[in-house]
Amino acid sequence: MARKICNIVRIILLAIIIFVAVLLVAPKVLGFESMVVLSGSMEPEIAVGSMVYVKSVDFEDIEVGDVISFKLSDGTMVTHRVAAINPDGTLTTKGDANDTADNSPVKEKQLVGMVKGYLPFVGKLSSFIKSPLGIASLVAFAIVVILLSVIPALEDKETTKEKNKKL
Repeated sequence: MARKICNIVRIILLAIIIFVAVLLVAPKVLGFESMVVLSGSMEPEIAVGSMVYVKSVDFEDIEVGDVISFKLSDGTMVTHRVAAINPDGTLTTKGDANDTADNSPVKEKQLVGMVKGYLPFVGKLSSFIKSPLGIASLVAFAIVVILLSVIPALEDKETTKEKNKKL
């Protein structure tokens, strides 16, 4: 009975690990950059703690209404919607929750890419996993999975010893 319970729990834990790995690693393999949303400037569409998946695109392919990610001169990453394409070819952007457009237009060299999708709460999970507590949790998780593999084998040895003693 303990073997069955351990196997079921182990399978569930492994499925969770695979699911999280797919969410966090697969986008990179497919050419996406993933970023965690840290502010509420794009709410309600993209909530704080969401993970946005950004794909590199040609600057000329950007249209009004697209959500893009770009780097400010200080290296800060921003994800906002394109509000206008200016005559000089730069982009005016604005967060959906902001009352006014951003102060500085976005130039081609600042563009990281276009947001192709996002998942609520996954950014919080990603941030947690990268924290010291998250790393410790992953190690503990792995230890539990290993123990769930070992415990039934130990139980089998004990059962075998008891049967041998009776003979």
